[in-house]
Amino acid sequence: ALKLRERSLAVVAREREVKLGERVLRDAEREVATRAAAAGGEGASEEWTSPLSVSNRRLPAPSAGGVMVETAGSFLRCSNTLDDRLELVFEGGLPRVPKTLFG
Repeated sequence: ALKLRERSLAVVAREREVKLGERVLRDAEREVATRAAAAGGEGASEEWTSPLSVSNRRLPAPSAGGVMVETAGSFLRCSNTLDDRLELVFEGGLPRVPKTLFG
């Protein structure tokens, strides 16, 4: 939030992980407030002390877990879901398949 200069970020999680997300966000808010105060200037203003919230949107129930963090209106989105991480690993490994199979 500090580097993006966004006033708010929303965390999207599975329904059954919302309570855990809320607990983790409280810790993250303290960390953001500490960093904002250390940064001084604009970052120390009141608008930066609580930029995180749990979104009303939810990840699909069959999702393997993880979270997405997004800006207002989903303009920027960072997905840290297990599904998306596995997809990245799969795509990264595809070029090695022909070499492994055919030498």
